[in-house]
Amino acid sequence: MKDVLRRAQTLRGGALERQLVWVLGSPRSGSTWLMHLLQEPPRVAALQEPLIGMHLGMFASSSIGMGEEALPAGVRLRDLRDDDRYFFSDGHVRSWGPPLRRLILSGLAPHVPLRARYLVVQEPNGSEGADLLLAVLPRSRLLFLLRDGRDVVDSVLDAYQRGSWLDQAFGVGQDLLGRERLRTIEREAQKWVARTEIVSRAYDLHPPDQRLLVRYEELLSDTATTLQSIYSWLDLNPPEGLLGRVQASSFDAVPALAKGSGRFHRAATPGLWRQNLSQEEQDCCTKIMGPTLTKMGYEAVPELSR
Repeated sequence: MKDVLRRAQTLRGGALERQLVWVLGSPRSGSTWLMHLLQEPPRVAALQEPLIGMHLGMFASSSIGMGEEALPAGVRLRDLRDDDRYFFSDGHVRSWGPPLRRLILSGLAPHVPLRARYLVVQEPNGSEGADLLLAVLPRSRLLFLLRDGRDVVDSVLDAYQRGSWLDQAFGVGQDLLGRERLRTIEREAQKWVARTEIVSRAYDLHPPDQRLLVRYEELLSDTATTLQSIYSWLDLNPPEGLLGRVQASSFDAVPALAKGSGRFHRAATPGLWRQNLSQEEQDCCTKIMGPTLTKMGYEAVPELSR
């Protein structure tokens, strides 16, 4: 009972909001790995994919009666219905904003140990709701984890194959061939652009001291230095044995039978899309992703191959 009362007091005081660190960006960007690296009881707790943002920013193609053929995969319901009839319309934010804030904090409170300084919320599949999350929780922190979208698409394609880790978990394996494979690439490229642009806009609006952008490629190439920069941003001293933790969690340390094509730990090799995507598929990615790739600092092919 005392624990419940203390959590309630923390909630009322607004302290919980300042403890939240949202890890947003895109699936297949190393967010699970980063979450485990940062989790350090009792100072840093972690929560894996509560999917709050997915419900708030639902893609229209995922809702009933709106097929992927009718709408681009990155269009959200709130993008279509931002008028007075829509529950989460900007015009009524003063009505639904405070109750939504209380709801999210109430739901997250049980996941925060009493001695924790931060709760790292891994939410890549909910990144489409980043703008709403940060609008109602402006005192929380945003860790924007960014990865080249072409590698994201390549990794998602591998996860969709029959017998993969995703198929075993949810039964979604497919034989993606020909036109169907190209349509999947197009759909996933649109989702990467949408999520990246939504998080990028939320990042630009968030207070500078409460936001941090981390690139997967830099996290992979110099994990210890990148983690130290995150701890510094959190105003925490890096834990003892950080280098040992980094080595123990590296891709090389993953057992051979637990990594490779079809596994959750697949390759950890930036640029693998160049080998795995055909020229037509690369051109499809460039057409959809090009402007966003360039904006986010990645080199996009200047012209589509003919």
